[in-house]
Amino acid sequence: MTQEPRLEGYTVEEIIGAGGSADVWRVIAPGGASLAAKVFREAGEASGRAEWRSMRRHAGDHVVPVVDFLRDDDGRSVLLMPYLPGGSLHDVVVGRGGLTAGECVTALAPIAGALSRIH
Repeated sequence: MTQEPRLEGYTVEEIIGAGGSADVWRVIAPGGASLAAKVFREAGEASGRAEWRSMRRHAGDHVVPVVDFLRDDDGRSVLLMPYLPGGSLHDVVVGRGGLTAGECVTALAPIAGALSRIH
């Protein structure tokens, strides 16, 4: 079971995703903004801080910016990013059963550009 983070000053709303090393939660910041909180499963800051540095280095178009880096009450690294409620490309493809060739180009060109800049 995924453990809900405890972040001083933030209200944790719901889990919105999970990956190999972290879970992503929708949280409300003290000022009322919705944010995505990527919470690394292991305590300590090594992996979270490395990802934070990498994302800052490669900031730009089509890369979600990191608003802040902190640790939760259990010592886990947390990256705070803007919450983007539009859903994922995966959701669109599954929901529609595929994309046209033009839609693929429109969706993949920005991703390829961001990956090129990162690598």
